[in-house]
Amino acid sequence: MSEARPLPVLDRFGRAEAGATAIEYALIAALISIFIIGSLLLTGGGMSLTYNVLTNAMLGVFGN
Repeated sequence: MSEARPLPVLDRFGRAEAGATAIEYALIAALISIFIIGSLLLTGGGMSLTYNVLTNAMLGVFGN
């Protein structure tokens, strides 16, 4: 008796993992982007204040 083989389409579907891998990488990139944007938004005010202090200090030393 011969062994039953799956249909070629189903066989390829079971082995196709490239699409899943691409989606996983896209999700990882999206999460990293969200964390970067969130951290920039949270620290944006502090960085602005720091740059203003440095700018005023340099203007005080070097003048206009």
